[in-house]
Amino acid sequence: MTDSLAVPRTASARLGAVATVVTVELLGALYLRQFLLTDDWRLVIGLLAVFAGAMVLMERRPTLEARIEGAFAVQSRLAMLLGIVIVLAFPFVLEGNTYALHLCVISMLYAVLALALNFQLGSANIPNFATGASYGIGAYASALLALNFGVSFWLALPAAAIVATIFGFLLGIPSMRTRDSYLALVTIAFGVVIHQLLNNLEFTGGPNGLVGIPVPELFGHAFSDPLVILGHSLPPQANFYYLSALLVLVSTIPAWGLPGTRCGRMSLRPAARASTSPGTRCWPSRWTPSSPALRAPSTPSMWASSRPTISPSSSP
Repeated sequence: MTDSLAVPRTASARLGAVATVVTVELLGALYLRQFLLTDDWRLVIGLLAVFAGAMVLMERRPTLEARIEGAFAVQSRLAMLLGIVIVLAFPFVLEGNTYALHLCVISMLYAVLALALNFQLGSANIPNFATGASYGIGAYASALLALNFGVSFWLALPAAAIVATIFGFLLGIPSMRTRDSYLALVTIAFGVVIHQLLNNLEFTGGPNGLVGIPVPELFGHAFSDPLVILGHSLPPQANFYYLSALLVLVSTIPAWGLPGTRCGRMSLRPAARASTSPGTRCWPSRWTPSSPALRAPSTPSMWASSRPTISPSSSP
C-alpha cells in the first residue's frame, strides 16, 4: 500500500519539475524577445521593473528559488534540450530585427568570456583583468591574417587561439611570482600595455584600427548573405548567431569537465598552492591567465569577423 502511494507522489513531483522547467524557460525566452523588440521607453522601464520584482521575490522567498533549482537539477536533460530548441528557434520570432540578432551575438560571445572568468576568479580565485587584452590579441591576429595573407576565417580560428594562448602564458610568467592585489596589478598593466601597442603600432592600423575584414564563408555561403532555413529567410546576422550559439555549447564542455579532472581540482582555491608542489604534474594555477584562449579559441575571431572594422577603442 505504501509503495503504491509513493509512485504517484514521485510521478507528480516529476510532472511538477517538468512544468517548472518549461514555464521558466518559455517565460524567459518570451521576456527576452519582448525586451529586444520594444522601442517604447515606458515598456522598457516596465519590463525592467518586472525583472527587478522577480529578483526581489526570489530573494524573499528562498523556497521558490530552491524549488526552481531543484526542478532544473531533476530535469537537467529536458532543460538542456528545451534550451537548445529555444535557441535554434529564437531568430524566427525576432521579426527580422537585425539589431536584436546583433545583440544576441555579442551577448553569447561575452558569455564565453564569462565562463573563462568564472574559472579564473570564481574557482581559482585569480583576479585576471587582462581578459580583454587576450581577446584583442586574438581578434587582431585573426584580422591581420585575413587582410594581409588572405587566410580564411576557419584557418584563422586556431591561429588566433595559438597567438592569444602564447601571450597568456607569457603573462603567467610574472604572475606566478605575485599574489592577491599584486597579481591584479600585473594583469591590469598587461592590459594597458597591449592597448597602447594596438593604438600606436603601424601594422595594427593605430587608433583607426583595421578596416575591410572579410566575412566568413562556409560551403560557398557567405555570412554576409541572408540565411534561408526551410524557406524562411533570416537576416545575415543569423549566420553569426548560430555560430556563436555553437561556440557557447562547445565552451561549456570544458567548463563542466575541467573542475572534475585532477589538474582542474588542483587549480581550485583550496589546492591552488598545492598545484606547484613536487610530484604534481599539472599546470600551476598561475598559468590560468591563458584560459580565455583555451576556453574560447574562436571568440576573438568571431568578434572580429562579425564587424567590418576593429579598433582599440572597440575591443572589449
